[in-house]
Amino acid sequence: MTKIVRRIVRETAVMERGKPLVLELHPGGLIVRLKSTRQRWPISYESILWLAVKVAAEEQRAERMTKRKRRH
Repeated sequence: MTKIVRRIVRETAVMERGKPLVLELHPGGLIVRLKSTRQRWPISYESILWLAVKVAAEEQRAERMTKRKRRH
């Protein structure tokens, strides 16, 4: 796996308000912004990990509830 040692900028296929979403990868986190705008939203990699864990846990919880409702 390649380590991030400098800024890497990538334009995504996701469109928001008619503009593509741009990700700037940095060694300590990433910055999300819309193309051609100055507003930026930094987020740490740790925050991304915890959000992914929370989403997965919520999906598992919803799946368990669905199974319980089918049993009763």
